[in-house]
Amino acid sequence: MKQIKSYEEAIAELEEIVLKLENGNISIDEMVKLYEKGVLLGRQCSDLLEAYQGRFDILASTEPKEQA
Repeated sequence: MKQIKSYEEAIAELEEIVLKLENGNISIDEMVKLYEKGVLLGRQCSDLLEAYQGRFDILASTEPKEQA
């Protein structure tokens, strides 16, 4: 899972993993693998959101201030 996904792709895959885990019709080995993948996807989503927030902060700080 080294491939960088978009936020939307990562969330969609994470939702699929959650459904599989909730279903429970998989082996414990598969559960652990899915859980590990889910943790990685969750971290990737968090990292992407932090990067987006940083970009918004930069844009907000460079916008001209309105004068009253």
